[in-house]
Amino acid sequence: MMKHLKLLGLALTALCMVGIGTATATFALSLVSVTLSGATYPLRLEVTLLTAKTKLTNVLKEILKGVGLLLLLLLNEAGSSGTFEALFTSIENKAGTQCFSEENSKKDPAGEVLLKGTWHLVYTSLAGSTQGLQLGVLYLVSPVEQVCGAEIFKIKGDTLSSVETLAGTETEEYTKLSGVLLGNGEGAPNITVFYNDSGTSTKVKLEANFGSGFKEADEEVEETVTVTALDGKMFTVTSR
Repeated sequence: MMKHLKLLGLALTALCMVGIGTATATFALSLVSVTLSGATYPLRLEVTLLTAKTKLTNVLKEILKGVGLLLLLLLNEAGSSGTFEALFTSIENKAGTQCFSEENSKKDPAGEVLLKGTWHLVYTSLAGSTQGLQLGVLYLVSPVEQVCGAEIFKIKGDTLSSVETLAGTETEEYTKLSGVLLGNGEGAPNITVFYNDSGTSTKVKLEANFGSGFKEADEEVEETVTVTALDGKMFTVTSR
């Protein structure tokens, strides 16, 4: 447990240093906004799921599996986007060889894979559609290489999770944000499109290269992921 708390602290420090300079307006409708209620920025949301089963699968059914997820979201100002870090633990390939992020090989033990990038609160369904107005969290993943023994796997692209806990009015204050990140286990995510600033639907595309070139993939976490605001901060979500 102490090891995971230490890793969480290191990741949080890194997030504070990165800021939200890499967030791109293309990936979110600007009308959606996360705003703090009577507190100062940054807003930090975190969760530690030590027993959550995770897996990455491409369309060729090549797979990496793991157990454990530490997720951190950072928002430096009112808006719909920020940075994230997701630490996946006990990651291994089909042969049972543990994997690690190549850039972290000198400081992180085998089995730990760190994904970084930007997160964006987006519409996944608009009013008038069969599902009505729905929100999701888009994760735009910075390219990363994972080393599993003599094998190197690469990941790039973006993926979507649902947003499950934003009931009530726009003035309602929240301390938590929940979502589900699932796919069909054959390279296709459950949520496939989001809407950009112009209201145009855009398809997400996460890709994994297991040695045969980049193929469409899906990342799955077999538990609902609920991030909680640190320091008792509360936030509202407008234009939803």
